[in-house]
Amino acid sequence: MSHQVFISYSSQNVKVAQAACHVIEENGFRCWMAPRDITPGSSYADLIDEAIQSCDVFVLIFSKSSSISKWVRSELNLAFEGQAHIIPFRVDDTPLSGSNRLILNQTHWIDAYPEYEDKLNELVESIRVVLSKKNEVKTQVD
Repeated sequence: MSHQVFISYSSQNVKVAQAACHVIEENGFRCWMAPRDITPGSSYADLIDEAIQSCDVFVLIFSKSSSISKWVRSELNLAFEGQAHIIPFRVDDTPLSGSNRLILNQTHWIDAYPEYEDKLNELVESIRVVLSKKNEVKTQVD
């Protein structure tokens, strides 16, 4: 199934990721999220790579736990290399460091703490703006 948005998160932030996915999809944008979209018996790494390559928007649920997650860092690197539009959705005040700092330092954040629920509509609107700009460019090229 085709998707526009990839959601990257630490397993410790699954509640936030699921809430974000629900609101994004409720607004008409299809999300890809592990493990929900991984077929049993499939290779996690292969499917995640494909999903990131084919997304237009990469939503990073950024927190202390995601900042140190090897999986999240790998996903962020793939999104950066693939030039996906990255939207960091920051759910705590963890500072940027290491590769996260290198990749995200010039990116505008959605500061979604202490109550991330209050910022979900802002996340959806940001996705809407990014996708409408991508569609405008695509229409001009076609």
